[in-house]
Amino acid sequence: MAWGDPGVTMRRTLASATSNWIAGGQPQPIDISRVGILRRLRMLTNAAVTITPGTGTIANDVNGPWNLYTQLQLVPNQGAPISRLSGYGAYIVDILKKREGSSATIDTRLVSETSAETAADRYSYPTASGTIQLPIELYVSQFIRSLGSEIGLWPLENPTISLQLMYTPNSATAATPFSLTSTTAGTSPYLVTGNATATAVTPAVTLMRELYEVPQNPSDDPPYTYVVRWLEQVPQIGGASATFTEWKATPLSGALLRVACQIFDGTAGVAVSKLTASNSLNVLFGADTSKLAETGAAALERQQDFWGFDLPQGVYAWDFLGQDLTLADTIDLYQVPEVRFDINTSSALSSTATVKFWQQLVTPVVLQARG
Repeated sequence: MAWGDPGVTMRRTLASATSNWIAGGQPQPIDISRVGILRRLRMLTNAAVTITPGTGTIANDVNGPWNLYTQLQLVPNQGAPISRLSGYGAYIVDILKKREGSSATIDTRLVSETSAETAADRYSYPTASGTIQLPIELYVSQFIRSLGSEIGLWPLENPTISLQLMYTPNSATAATPFSLTSTTAGTSPYLVTGNATATAVTPAVTLMRELYEVPQNPSDDPPYTYVVRWLEQVPQIGGASATFTEWKATPLSGALLRVACQIFDGTAGVAVSKLTASNSLNVLFGADTSKLAETGAAALERQQDFWGFDLPQGVYAWDFLGQDLTLADTIDLYQVPEVRFDINTSSALSSTATVKFWQQLVTPVVLQARG
């Protein structure tokens, strides 16, 4: 018998106790139970929302409801996070991962079954008073065909290893009811003007753990030789006319599997009409050697062909694992010098524009074996 054989890799899905929001803008911990071998978490948020337009206006934000959280961190042994994302970043990561499975996100439906449960029972983002139902996927492992296995699995029953989820609610309110509004687009779940409000009373978080049973024989354990990391970074918009932004991968940080960025031009994702140059989106390494250079329109066609659906406006992504999930085209940051992603727009971004990058890395590491 070995890992991957029937009776050895038995999968389970278990719920953790419900956690209520305590304070807006403050990290709140959930200790991951020391049971099994973790491969993925699903964070379920239920928030009863009271919406009062008053004499103003209120609308669903372009980045909502995923910006319900400013940060989500999976932290092992109180050390460096293996996942550090905003709520919206976790949504983008989920989009990137869907190429491996159903090719659809939780807020969409592939088939409109006439007798199915209402979609609001799994995902809801009301424009009037109602309930936000928000599932957020947090990925821990990654299958890589080149290695012949799923890597990054987390041995929770190992007494030397702990894992904690830290979630930060996106609200300026110190206590319930929590405000979910902003007058700045892209900032909070609801965009308001005037005296409009949207508040939630004690939102609740339930964590679902997808894991494997620990094999009886330690020699049947999966290899704990790699850690998979998802990280979010915000580079500074540069250039004298704000038409250039560059993000540099951290040298010696692992193998770069996937990268995505959001170019948010003040009120919405950047229009493709601002990405007309042949090097509008440019992936380079070393002495200005381009690995990939394309216009925004070319990137949209490539993404629709690869994922099977359009990404949010202003979001561009590169999947170096490819549909075969091999390491052949990934970028080894131990060997490849100065890897960077350049964005060149044909006209200046707005003064309130922001750019975010998300990366998936795999890093060699040896976790202490049991037995």
